[in-house]
Amino acid sequence: IDDASSDPPTEIVKQFPQVTLLHSERNVGPYRLVQQIIEETDYDAYMFQDADDWSAPERLEVLLAAAAETGAELLGAQEIRVFCEEPEVAPISWPLNVAAEFAKKPTAFPLLHPTSIVSRDLVTRLGGFASGLRFSGDAEFLRRARFVTEVTNVPEHLYFRRIRTNSLTTAP
Repeated sequence: IDDASSDPPTEIVKQFPQVTLLHSERNVGPYRLVQQIIEETDYDAYMFQDADDWSAPERLEVLLAAAAETGAELLGAQEIRVFCEEPEVAPISWPLNVAAEFAKKPTAFPLLHPTSIVSRDLVTRLGGFASGLRFSGDAEFLRRARFVTEVTNVPEHLYFRRIRTNSLTTAP
């Protein structure tokens, strides 16, 4: 989903005919777009990915297997941070037991949203993402989800997250 960027990646998407690029007419923030897509489709689950990051090829398979095994409806993966301005990568471990992390600190953020997969049923039961929030809709959703379902992270490092100057999370 392209959130009204001035240069949507149409040329890249043309190389992959099985991919559909949706484009918003105005910039509304990611959670409003995600919620709209969920409302207009009928898939069982939705996997998230930030545009400038990438995943291990087995990420979907591992997350789906863990969901089937544990019954969790919101699952994340471990990440490897790739620092663009420095020749450095760092494996980052998120807690496997998200409930225990919240028990220690109710304001914790124990799951990285772009690494996650969520069931449609959970999104529906919770009333969807807070589409009025331009930022932090993932944290708000996670905090509601923990009260109604199991939330977990798989132990595998399956998500590669770019850390670069002036990205959404590093820009002043």
